[in-house]
Amino acid sequence: MPSYASRSSNDTVRRMDAMRRERLGALLTWLWWGLVLLAAIWGQRVPEPLPATADPAVFSAMRARAVLVELLGDERPHRLGTAANAAVADRVVAAFADIGLSAERRPRFVCADYGVCGRVENLLVRLPGAGDEAALLLTSHYDSVGAGPGAGDAGAGTAALVEIARALQADAGPRREILILVADGEEAGLLGAEAFVQEPEFARVGAVLNLEARGTRGRANLFETQPGNAALIAALAPALPDPALSSLAYEIYQRMPNNTDFSVYKREGLAGANFAFIGGGARYHTPLDDLAHLDSGSLQHLGDGALAAARALATPGTTVVADADRVYFDWAGRVWHWSARANLLLLALGTLGLAVFLMRAYRSGTIRVRAVALAGGLALAAPLLAGALAAGALGAWQGLGAVPMPWTANAHALQFAAAAIGLAVALSVAARAIAWTGVAAWLAALLLLLWFAAVALIWMLPGGAYLALVPLLAVAPFAALAPARCMLIAAVLAASLLATQAASLLQLHDSLGPTALVGLGVLVAAVMLPLGATLPALSPWRARLLLGAWVLALGAVGVAALRPPFDADTRATLVLRDIAGPEGRVLHLSGLAAGEDATWLSALPKPPAAQRVLPWVDAEVPTVALQGEGLAPPTAALSTDATGARRIELTPPEPEALVALILPAAVPLAAVRVDGVAFAAPIRRQRAQTGAWRSVFVYPTGAPVRFEIDWPEGVAAEAYALAQSAGAAPDLHPIATARNRVAVPAHFGDARIGYRKLDLNPTAAP
Repeated sequence: MPSYASRSSNDTVRRMDAMRRERLGALLTWLWWGLVLLAAIWGQRVPEPLPATADPAVFSAMRARAVLVELLGDERPHRLGTAANAAVADRVVAAFADIGLSAERRPRFVCADYGVCGRVENLLVRLPGAGDEAALLLTSHYDSVGAGPGAGDAGAGTAALVEIARALQADAGPRREILILVADGEEAGLLGAEAFVQEPEFARVGAVLNLEARGTRGRANLFETQPGNAALIAALAPALPDPALSSLAYEIYQRMPNNTDFSVYKREGLAGANFAFIGGGARYHTPLDDLAHLDSGSLQHLGDGALAAARALATPGTTVVADADRVYFDWAGRVWHWSARANLLLLALGTLGLAVFLMRAYRSGTIRVRAVALAGGLALAAPLLAGALAAGALGAWQGLGAVPMPWTANAHALQFAAAAIGLAVALSVAARAIAWTGVAAWLAALLLLLWFAAVALIWMLPGGAYLALVPLLAVAPFAALAPARCMLIAAVLAASLLATQAASLLQLHDSLGPTALVGLGVLVAAVMLPLGATLPALSPWRARLLLGAWVLALGAVGVAALRPPFDADTRATLVLRDIAGPEGRVLHLSGLAAGEDATWLSALPKPPAAQRVLPWVDAEVPTVALQGEGLAPPTAALSTDATGARRIELTPPEPEALVALILPAAVPLAAVRVDGVAFAAPIRRQRAQTGAWRSVFVYPTGAPVRFEIDWPEGVAAEAYALAQSAGAAPDLHPIATARNRVAVPAHFGDARIGYRKLDLNPTAAP
C-alpha cells in the first residue's frame, strides 16, 4: 500500500503537470490569436501594381497610371464649368481614342436636389454586346473640387475605366452590352448622374458599377450595394480576386448622410456595386490628392475588383436583382456569404450548442447562475469603461491640439493608444471577474452576451449579424462537446471574434475619423475579453502582464499627445474666403484653429476676430477686415409676371464665377426653375434643409442665368445674389503664401465672393 507521502508526491506531480499543460495552453492561445491578428493585418495590404508589360487581358495599374498622368496634365484643379475641366474632358476623349474607342460628348444643363445646377458634359463609350439583355454601366467622374487635382477622387476611377475598357476588348465570347460613363459634375452635386438618367441609353441599363475614392490609398472596398442584393453578391463573390467587402459597411453607409453618383442610380431602381478606397483621408479634397500621393497598389486593387465585377455581371444570364439581402464579408481571400433570411436558422444552431454547454456545465457544478450573472455584468461593463477612457483620452488629445482635424499624421499613434486602452481594461476586468467567479462562469457569460449581441444585430442591423453569429457558431460545437476544456473554448472564441472584427477594427478610423477612437476602445475590449481566461494559467506573470498593459496604454496615450498632428504629407486645412458686400470687404478664415502659427498669423493685417460675415448665416467666424475692392456681385435684372412669379437674371462678374441665389427657406425648390429646368427628385439620404435661408448655386455656363420662382404668398419678397470665383485675389497672395507653409485649402478652395441684397417686390427698381 502506497504511503501518504508517496500519494501526496504523486498528487503534487499531477497538479504541476496540469499547471504546465494549462500554461502551455494559455501561451498557445495567445500565439494562435497573434497569428490571426497578423493574418488580418497582412490581409489589409494592397497588391503590387502590375507593370505596363502585363498580359493585355488583365488590369495594369502602371498602364492606368500612365493614362492618369496624361489626364491630369499640370494637375490643376478642374471643377465644373472651367476651362481646366473642359481640357480634362478632351484628354479623356483622347485616351479612349488611343485604345480604339469613341467617347460621345453628352452636354446637358441639369439641376440636382442639392440646390445646385450646371451644364455638364458627360462622356459615353459603348462596348457592344450580344443579345437583348439589359446593359451594364461602368462609371466614375472626371471633374475635381476647386482645391485639388483629384488624382484619387476620381481621376483614379476615370483612368481605371480606360484600362478596364482596353482589357474588356481582349475578351472573347458573348457578353451583354457595356456602357462606360465618365461623368461630369459629381463634385458639384451628382449633376453628371442626374444628367445621364435623362439620356435614352439609361433605359437600357440593368446594373451599375461605380468607382470612387475618398483618399489616396488603401484597399478598394465594395462598400455599397442596393436593397435586394442577394443575387448580386452571389454573382460577385466567386469573381472578385482579392475581395474587400462587408454587409456591415453597407448597413453603416446606408445610415450616413453621404452620397455618390451611385445614389442617383439607386434612387432610379438600379442594382449594382460601389467601390472606393478611403485611406489617406486627410488628403481628400485638398491639393495633396495628387499623383505623388496616389498609391499605385490602391489603383491596382480598384481596377482588379472592378474588372472582375464587370466580367461577372456582363455574363449573359447573370441576375443582379433579388427579393432578399445577403450577409457577406471577406476573410482569407474569399467572400463568405449567406441569405439574411438564414440568420435566424444560424442563430438557432448557435443557440442549441450554447444551451448544451450551459446545461452540461451547470449539471457538473462548473458554473452557477449567480457567478455567471456577476461575470456577465463585469464583461458588459468592460467595453463601456474602455469606451469612456478612450473618450477621455480623445478629449485630452483635442484639448492639447493633437486632434485638430478628422484625419491627422498621428492617426496610427491615436489608434494604437485607443486599442491599448481596450486591452488594458479587458484584461484587468477579466482578471478580477475570474478571481470572483471562475474561468467557466466567465466564458459562459461571454457566450451568453455573444448570443444577445447576435439577437440584437439580427433585429437592428442584419447585415452585421456575422460579427456575432460566426464566433457563436465557431465556438458552440467545442463548448457543447467539451464544456470543461476552458482554454480550448477561449482560444476558439478569441480567434473567431478577432477574425470577424479585424477588418472593421483596422478600417474604423479611416471610415469615421476621431469618433472611431472611442469605438475602437470599445471593440478592442470586447474582442480581448476571452483572452482573460488565460490569466489564471499565467498567474506567475499575471500582475506583471496587467501592469505592462496599463504602462503600454498610458505610454501610448502620452506618445499620441506628443506626436505632431501634421507633416509634409498630412496638412492642416485652412481656406481663405475673400467676401465683399455692402458693408465692406473681409477675409473669412475657415479652419483657423488648424492653422494657428506665429508665422502665419503675422502675415495677416490684423488679428482675426469673430463676426457674422454673411447676412443669411447666423454663425460668427474668424475674420479680418480688408482694404480695396473685392469681387463684384452679379448684376441682376428683375421682373414679375401676371401670376406673381419672380424672374431674375444674374450675370456673373467673371466667366468662371458661379452665381447663387439665396432664397427664404419657405420657398421650396419645387417652385424654382433655372434656365427653364426644374430640380431633380430628392435622393434618399439628402441633407435636410436647416435655417431661414436656402441656396441655389449655378456653376459657370458662359451665359447669364435665368431664375423663375413661383413665389409663395406671405413670404417676404427678398433674396441675395452671390458670385463666387476660385483663388485668392492678388493682394492676398502674401497671406496665401504664408498659409501654404502650415496648411492647404480644401473642398472648393480659396474663393472670392461678392454679394448684394435683392428686393423682389413688383415695384422695386432693378
